[in-house]
Amino acid sequence: MYAPSHFKIDDLDSIEEFVKKNSFATIISSTDSYPFASHTPLLIRKKDGEYVLCGHLARANKHTKEFETDTKVLVIFQGTHGYISSYAKDPEEMSILPTWNYQLVHARGELNVLSDDELKSFMHSLTDTLEKDQPKSMDLKNYPEKELKEYLKRIIRFEIKVTEWFACFRMNQNRSSEIRAHIKNHNKNNPELVKAIDEANP
Repeated sequence: MYAPSHFKIDDLDSIEEFVKKNSFATIISSTDSYPFASHTPLLIRKKDGEYVLCGHLARANKHTKEFETDTKVLVIFQGTHGYISSYAKDPEEMSILPTWNYQLVHARGELNVLSDDELKSFMHSLTDTLEKDQPKSMDLKNYPEKELKEYLKRIIRFEIKVTEWFACFRMNQNRSSEIRAHIKNHNKNNPELVKAIDEANP
């Protein structure tokens, strides 16, 4: 991923926090004929001092068959993004070209399909993590055991050992505070984008 120095993020704590907040990921691997992509939420954990991404996919997903022979994957996490018009940057002159603000994290790694032994435990962890911000949360323990067993038969669990991180938060760090103020005012109907601009330019 191309990331100019003023947009590049190297701090692993910041990357970890971003992945936790934007856990729905795209997993890409190459086959003999074309790239293959799947989409699923991932949990980030540390194992023996290294980052791993934990997830699941449907057994019926053809992508899972590719993992038997090709374990190298690229994982993409996307955060806040939005179009920034020339008018937003310079209301009087419009002398600056438009752009797109975005937050992206790429992870390269090795994917390993795991046994079903801890599949139930993993799904409890995943559900608990995703339910914690819900106004009324559910507990997988209350789900009918028979139906849960049938569901678990239809999915596989995997871990991705991360070998490289790449992060790019393009949030107008290369512009003056005056121009950023124009941009934030122009995008006040997108509070998440305004917040991301502020966080990238403390």
